[in-house]
Amino acid sequence: MEYHHPVRALRILAAVLYATYLVHVGLLLVLLPWSPAWAQLTATLPLPWMRWLSLPAIRGTLTALGLLHIVLLGAELIGAGNSTRTGVKTHTELPPPY
Repeated sequence: MEYHHPVRALRILAAVLYATYLVHVGLLLVLLPWSPAWAQLTATLPLPWMRWLSLPAIRGTLTALGLLHIVLLGAELIGAGNSTRTGVKTHTELPPPY
């Protein structure tokens, strides 16, 4: 009978949640500033904020931040794949309790 330590399950859960965050926030920041919903969203803000958030440079900056999230996701996936293929352990193994 193989023993699975709960710390490993928590690490897997944390990795899945982190990857989910990177995907969702990345796509949101890439797509939202250029969608019609952006105009509706900024129209509800005070005028100085609306003008500032309508600038193409601000939209581009938000898009770049979204792309950074997606690149981080790719780096995490590549890093996770390399550690399992090379046999390098990313966590310390705990002995089963007796």
